[in-house]
Amino acid sequence: MSRVLGLTGASGYIGQAVMRHAHACGWQVVAIGRRPVEGAQTWRFADLGIAPPDGLADGLDALLHLAANTGGENLLPASEQAFAHGLAMQAAATGIPFVFVSSQAAAPNAPSDYGRTKFAIEQLIVPLGAVAIRPGLVIGGREAGLFGLLVSLVRASPLLPDLLPRPAVQPIHVDDLSAALLTACGQLELAGRVLATAGDPVDLNHLLGLIARHRLRVRRLHVPVPLSLLRGVLAVAAPVFGTRLSPARLDSLIQLPPLDAHTDLATLGVVLRPLANALDRRGCGTRQLLIEGHALTRAMIFVVPPPALLRRYVRLLRMLGPYDALPLPASLLGKPTWLASLDTPVERQQATPPGGLAWRMNLILRLAEAQPTLAGLFLMMPNRSGRFAALLDFVRAGVRELHVRLVAPMARRLAKGLR
Repeated sequence: MSRVLGLTGASGYIGQAVMRHAHACGWQVVAIGRRPVEGAQTWRFADLGIAPPDGLADGLDALLHLAANTGGENLLPASEQAFAHGLAMQAAATGIPFVFVSSQAAAPNAPSDYGRTKFAIEQLIVPLGAVAIRPGLVIGGREAGLFGLLVSLVRASPLLPDLLPRPAVQPIHVDDLSAALLTACGQLELAGRVLATAGDPVDLNHLLGLIARHRLRVRRLHVPVPLSLLRGVLAVAAPVFGTRLSPARLDSLIQLPPLDAHTDLATLGVVLRPLANALDRRGCGTRQLLIEGHALTRAMIFVVPPPALLRRYVRLLRMLGPYDALPLPASLLGKPTWLASLDTPVERQQATPPGGLAWRMNLILRLAEAQPTLAGLFLMMPNRSGRFAALLDFVRAGVRELHVRLVAPMARRLAKGLR
């Protein structure tokens, strides 16, 4: 028999992802809000501005509270707090898990009403046995929420602000967060805890560059912008763009308290995907693996790989690992001879870890040998004959080997940490 999940905020950015995962995991979703939501099995009316109606939690196996006032409505923080408290009381009375999605900005002295309200709700509901989840910056999936705002900024502007001093953010893919939330909904032993779900800190400027590269596949230049100057610009633009772009929103972003989420993520059984994969439109990094396979093939056999070879490369990495793309810098991916200089000698290949760079180079060679269109390359069938052609091939091989040895130190420096 399937479990029933009561979900507020089902129509939102995170709510839509949670519904997809809930259906995949066998949950039936009851949308709780002011109007029905497509994709939910049923709907129950509720409004953040008034107390939740009696019996809202009846027949539910868990209750997940995502709905929040993000500044678009004239809603008093006290009303939002009273609504969450009422949900927690009903969940406690029926004995079901109640999970509240808080914020990394939650703090008693947060610069925004949003952060202060989230903290106040935590103080009300955690003593009642609720679980509060503090996610980092939610990214990936459809372009909505703050992530959608950042993508729109990168798409619209050829120049990106390099904020000084540089603020740090802790991204988490929306699907990884959804998995964590559903796990929390199924574990009563987590009651009364505040858990963090976030990735390692990265500069916001670096994240914007990754959005340009992996999400939009464009190039953008960074321009240094003092935070004080940007704050003044947003103060002038706030009447036009509203609270989505306001000095308070900026202050909330740059003053985020750091989250140490490693232990909590392990408790929830969630392994975060690499940042490059999280920003990929499919969220799985297939394109990055194809780029990696193309670069490694050119490095190892100096030919453009056929599509069938690249497909087999990605399929095998998924089967044997699954392995994600290595964090190879773009400067290496575009220089085949530099990558070739990182090849490991045969006598040391047994010591290389599975999934590492040398292991993948060997995998590419084996796949290329099994490719019929490349048979002539490995059977040593020359296109030319004669002493002059042989001498020319010998000279070319020598020049190539010399070049590889010269660039090896620089290539190893760029690929520091990879084996």
